Amino acid sequence: IDSSSQARYVDRTYAQKDTQLRADASKTLGIQTLNYGVSYTRGSLENLNKNDVNGAVTVSRFSPKAQSNIFGAYLRDNIAVTNKWNLIPAVRYDHYRYTTESDSYIDDWGDNKNQAVTGQLGSEYALTDHYTLFAKYGTGFRAPGMEDLYYYYENAGSVGNYHYGYIIEPNPDLKPERSTFLEGGLRTQGQYGHGEITAFYNRYRNFIEQVTVGTSTTYPTGIFTNENIDRAVITGIEAKGELQLAEIFHAAPQGLHWRSAVAYAKGKNTSDDEPLDSVAPLTFANTLGYDAPNNQWGSDLTGTWRAAKKASDITESYQWQAIPSSMVLDLTTYYRPVENVTLRAGLFNLTDKKYWLWNTVRQ
Repeated sequence: IDSSSQARYVDRTYAQKDTQLRADASKTLGIQTLNYGVSYTRGSLENLNKNDVNGAVTVSRFSPKAQSNIFGAYLRDNIAVTNKWNLIPAVRYDHYRYTTESDSYIDDWGDNKNQAVTGQLGSEYALTDHYTLFAKYGTGFRAPGMEDLYYYYENAGSVGNYHYGYIIEPNPDLKPERSTFLEGGLRTQGQYGHGEITAFYNRYRNFIEQVTVGTSTTYPTGIFTNENIDRAVITGIEAKGELQLAEIFHAAPQGLHWRSAVAYAKGKNTSDDEPLDSVAPLTFANTLGYDAPNNQWGSDLTGTWRAAKKASDITESYQWQAIPSSMVLDLTTYYRPVENVTLRAGLFNLTDKKYWLWNTVRQ
């Protein structure tokens, strides 16, 4: 019911469909192992709005019908230079094309297409039977998604004199991201378990980021869109590992394990000397789990701690959205009554903690 007491029904829909095909293969040639493959995705995105006021129906679209055609092909080689040293070169080709079509409700927004050849060179060196050094350098490419290009949503709502409206504006002219990356780390595998630590440095051109471009009387909560940031850098470190507790503590039952993972990243818009809002804060997760010897059932208790997102790590447009740190406990279990059938269940946020996820709040 609107302010004039008219009966009003609004039906807004977005439908997205994707069909994906992929083929991968490998072949061993002496000291080399070749991996190669192709992929193809065809997608569609359609929005339709129906506004019924006292039986009078009007139909419109926020954005036109859109289609996507995305093709990729890669070739990766693993060359055993010595019994301890491997070289891993790779090359990839990507091509995408998005098209829109006009109808009686809206004009088309034109095409968006691009292509790229990227490559990388990786290396692994076995220090011992249990420790391996690895490193990788290369270039990357990421096409904008259909939502980045064409998703449009407007909410100009108000209650009395209070306006809470916002708008998400599309950007059909987005360019693809291009990047150069360097990463390296140490991997371990032994009787007690396995682990890995990786440090990385990524430099971007045309980084795709959702931004707030301001507010207005109609949209005081914000006017949001996706833009290309000319230059950006993301650095960070990740570590993960698993311990088989029965191998360390002989009194522990077989199948009892401990998994841990931590991820930290810091991003910067080097064009404007500002932080990147899309980078999530430090996350640290630990899991105590058990898998029955026959793998018929098992369970995990996971605690996930997320650091606060401080105002100093957020651009001025988002500083009012700074969030506190949180700790959440989740309990999950699985059961396999017969082969090839797995039942799963979970109790999430066991302590009923009120918390916020940064990338949910930000959007």
